[in-house]
Amino acid sequence: CRWGQLPTNKNLHRWKKRPDSNCPLCMQPDGGHHAISACPAVSNAVTLRHNKAGTAIVQAILKGSRGEELRAADVGYNRHVQQAATAAEWDSDDEGSEGPSDNTADTTGTDGAASSPAPPGNQRRWDQSSIPDATLQHTDPATGREKYTLVEIKYCEDTRPEGQETRAREQHQALKHRLESGGADVSVVTIMLGVTGAIYKDTPESLQQLGVTGAALPRLLKHLHFHAVTSLNTIWKHRCTLIREKRRGEGGSDRRRQQNGEGGAAAAGAGRPADHDMG
Repeated sequence: CRWGQLPTNKNLHRWKKRPDSNCPLCMQPDGGHHAISACPAVSNAVTLRHNKAGTAIVQAILKGSRGEELRAADVGYNRHVQQAATAAEWDSDDEGSEGPSDNTADTTGTDGAASSPAPPGNQRRWDQSSIPDATLQHTDPATGREKYTLVEIKYCEDTRPEGQETRAREQHQALKHRLESGGADVSVVTIMLGVTGAIYKDTPESLQQLGVTGAALPRLLKHLHFHAVTSLNTIWKHRCTLIREKRRGEGGSDRRRQQNGEGGAAAAGAGRPADHDMG
């Protein structure tokens, strides 16, 4: 995928294997990034990839130096509240492990996302804005001011993360302004992850800002890398399955139309061999 060699319709059209370059599922312009991230047909698998990565990051924050500051999370937080022992998986991590297993992902919602409790005293402002992937909050003992850290996780094209990073920073500006209007200090931390496993130099720095340090940091980065690679394979296989199912359905529809149009021709041609080609 990183080298642009996936057999998407864009490439197949370029290689003269397909009559057009549109996605066979949604009919939008096809391509590597579209196939594994942007196509509406694979949106559930894409959401699950994000939520599992978010759950691993939330668990690492909870075990880090700022764990007590976590107030809300769009992935993984409710599961921690219900069963705090899940975070202990990091303590027993064996050498060479890729990090927490995927079965720690919260699946309380239809897309795997957990609901997000609002920070105390800010329910009204919270409900009116988008919810970050994680929110940390503490009170400055010297000034008494509330300090919020809004965390947004985004998957992006490995070689072009800039566009997604800009969107991540702009996504919660309304919430940031509302919190600031109430006298709080607000910072935004973005965590960018490449769809084929790229870990950017800013990613460790962002995680360190969230209190993920020491041996937990490289362990989490390794897990995020392997998770991206395995998710790429899963999403591509899911896409291929959807394409096969769509073509089988279209083949069945074509045969039914032919039978309806022929009327009694099926009886007249009873001696012909049956057509078993499903296309």
